Amino acid sequence: MKRGMPMELRALLERFCQLGCLLPLRDDLATAFEDARTRAEAEVVLREMAVVQKQIDNFLVRSHVVQGSE
Repeated sequence: MKRGMPMELRALLERFCQLGCLLPLRDDLATAFEDARTRAEAEVVLREMAVVQKQIDNFLVRSHVVQGSE
């Protein structure tokens, strides 16, 4: 049995973190969301993060089911 993080999970986690880096910093949130364009960009990033989060959740469920059947 292989040990360590599966490559698929690693890629999903890296993508999630990369997307998070595109969001405004906490100190900039108040001013960033006053700008409609910045707010729209953040909404796109958050939607994509939700998709990736669902993929991570699905991977974890699948891997748990596989491990449980071994």
